[in-house]
Amino acid sequence: MRVVSAYDVPVRSWVSDVAHGWHPDYRWHEAAVIFQQSPQGEELLASLRTDSPDSPSFGDFLRPRGMSAELATEVDAVHDEVMSAAVLALYRSARPHLHADWGREFDGPAPAPGLVLVPTGDLMARPALDHEVAARLGARTEELDGLTHYWMVQDPDRGAEALERFWAARASA
Repeated sequence: MRVVSAYDVPVRSWVSDVAHGWHPDYRWHEAAVIFQQSPQGEELLASLRTDSPDSPSFGDFLRPRGMSAELATEVDAVHDEVMSAAVLALYRSARPHLHADWGREFDGPAPAPGLVLVPTGDLMARPALDHEVAARLGARTEELDGLTHYWMVQDPDRGAEALERFWAARASA
């Protein structure tokens, strides 16, 4: 969405599953707020890198937020200091939210057709805000009922079908 919103880059279409972050009323979820604080973010992620069986892992932290046990195990296998630094940099680059820095430049119909995916089971998302941002940008929406932030691994077929429907409609337009 940033490329589409601010740069003269020709794109035929765009898709977002976190359009709510571009809404002026968006407020970060509790995990993001912790990651944005120093030293709290560093301390939390360091505590989630321990190898102790009695200590929670990053995957354990993410599971109540919609991550599957299988994906959590994969995340734990690669969660190191570099990954922690990337998580902190990402969340700290968008304070108080994406709209504050970039969204003001993206306040009318998008220059290319868009699709906003709305995973309705995402505890960290704000579906109503996704719909408002889509309407403001002239984008289509498609709800992924019951799926979370990790929809692409929860039900890759349903996600692929949504994308293919959008692109097929673009091809026939």
